[in-house]
Amino acid sequence: GKSLDALMIEFAGSGNLQGVKYCLRNKANPSGQGSGWSPMMWAAHRGHKHVVRYLYEAKGDIESTNRDGETALIVATRGSSASRRNGSRQN
Repeated sequence: GKSLDALMIEFAGSGNLQGVKYCLRNKANPSGQGSGWSPMMWAAHRGHKHVVRYLYEAKGDIESTNRDGETALIVATRGSSASRRNGSRQN
């Protein structure tokens, strides 16, 4: 099966706050990275503000960077501007 850190990344990216809470209760790393992106980055990129806020409050590292040197804030800005260009709306 998947590790808790990998599961949390999936939950964060899909906006599943209950899944993120489950993983954290079971000692998943709030700043763990899979494919170079943390759960906070995935949540930010996909517009899941409630998950970003929760991970931040759970001591997720807001300053961690991906392989391109981008933080969750940069990823969020890039993701939201791309969605505006495409005419889609995120939560």
